[in-house]
Amino acid sequence: MEQTSDGGYILAGDTNGTRAWILKADSSGNEEWRMLEGNSGNSTMAWSARQTADGGYAVLVWTSMFDPNWNMWLLKILDVPTTNVTLMSPQSGALLASSNANFSWVPYNFTASPECNLTLDGNASYSGTCTANQACSALLSVLDGSHTWNVSCVSQHQNATSETSSFSVDATPPSLSIDSPSPNSAQGSRTLGINLTVGDANLNYTQISILNSSGSAVNSTTSPDSGSFQILLAVPADGVYNVTAVSHDLAGNNASASVHNITVNTTLPPLPSIVINSPAPDSAYGSLLIPINVTVSSPNLNYTNISIVGSSGTVNSTVNAGTGNYETTLAVPRDGVYNISAVSYDLLGRSNSSEVLNITINTSSPSVAISSPANSTYNGSSLMLNFTASSFMPLASCWYVLDGGNTTTLPGCGGANISGLAPGAHALSVHAQDVNSRNGSASVSFSVAQGQPVTRITFLLKNSLIAPIYLNAVGFGSIIVNFPQPIKFASGDRQAVSFDVAERLCNAPGDFAQLDNLTFYYTQGAITNLTQSGHIPLSLRCS
Repeated sequence: MEQTSDGGYILAGDTNGTRAWILKADSSGNEEWRMLEGNSGNSTMAWSARQTADGGYAVLVWTSMFDPNWNMWLLKILDVPTTNVTLMSPQSGALLASSNANFSWVPYNFTASPECNLTLDGNASYSGTCTANQACSALLSVLDGSHTWNVSCVSQHQNATSETSSFSVDATPPSLSIDSPSPNSAQGSRTLGINLTVGDANLNYTQISILNSSGSAVNSTTSPDSGSFQILLAVPADGVYNVTAVSHDLAGNNASASVHNITVNTTLPPLPSIVINSPAPDSAYGSLLIPINVTVSSPNLNYTNISIVGSSGTVNSTVNAGTGNYETTLAVPRDGVYNISAVSYDLLGRSNSSEVLNITINTSSPSVAISSPANSTYNGSSLMLNFTASSFMPLASCWYVLDGGNTTTLPGCGGANISGLAPGAHALSVHAQDVNSRNGSASVSFSVAQGQPVTRITFLLKNSLIAPIYLNAVGFGSIIVNFPQPIKFASGDRQAVSFDVAERLCNAPGDFAQLDNLTFYYTQGAITNLTQSGHIPLSLRCS
């Protein structure tokens, strides 16, 4: 070993006496290069190495390669070039249009054919023997997207690794559709609105052209837009035209679309007119049958399609060739929210449409709930009927039936006082009917106690109003007492009011009874059935 002029070291030796071994290290002892001389069939040994004035190296070598009696050779090393691997293709930043990518590189300055390994996206993807200083290649399949790659080469004790390079693949052509105009359609204007939908991650541009019947372009333009957009292009005269579009991406892929036989006629009649007069938007129906009223006008109408659309698509439709005002009825399968669509087409294939949204269908019957009387036993011959009736459609009428007898109408579907109840069991049913004649009802059974004593209640009542009143009835709890004739109270008048109830309010003379939640039913002037109610306490002393 000898130190060299750059502060490093040159070392000489052999590999178990078979091959001469020369190694150059830097000042820290790190290997810069190494050489092997001789072959495994003979013995070759490097005895010493020394740097020469020209910067090269002289190595004393003993070998039996040429003479079994050994010979001494002086090996002069003028220069040891540095090995490296240069990537050729794909170039850094390249965008490839094919999923089959050709990778090529050159391993420089190897003394023998190196073994090279290609790493793609961190994964070993190719291994093979290359020729030094000549291009080496591999054909690999890659997916769309961004990729990185490098190559490492090894030959004997020489090795080198390339820099890491990146590239992208876009082997997918753009998506392209011409949404309108439609094939074989007619246009009443010489300016065509061409609606397109274009998609590509590396879109370059789309060329849109209008061709006449002989195939010559009469107008064209390019657009860099993606997504859905419209291009306006004019034609020079009435006639039949085709529309073509070709989208190109940055990788060189392309896609095309075309629409044929578009008739431009500026003397065309007006488009069909279609109006849905009823039902109105956000309206409600209590029937599965929906009457639809429309008005259609067109000098060359072909037909009108009327459809009912639910959440899962069209549930019913009809076709009518008539114009003017008419009505059709379509059924829906079940309750729900529906939309109505009507489209009129003329003989040129043109159309116009109308739509009504959010038609609610609810065919449920009214619901009735009785709050009083309850399934209990009551004292007295009269009690108050209270109930609620609810319905999706408006209520038309309500009534009750007592003990299977005649029906008694309940005005406004409100409560009522039921009087004249005999002691014993009773059955009461309350009924409600909506405007579509659907009925709902509820029933209750109750009893009136037998042979209850009669209690007379007397109290003073003063009219503090400036107008007279006529007291018709007094109620407390579930007891309603109706007077045979209204009791008149002049303004400021104070009178004793007496009435009998079947309930026992006291157990012995001198007891006090407390009445609560009193209700006074009276009339005042032109106001009838006026009710004063509230938490009005009344204390009574029994005599």
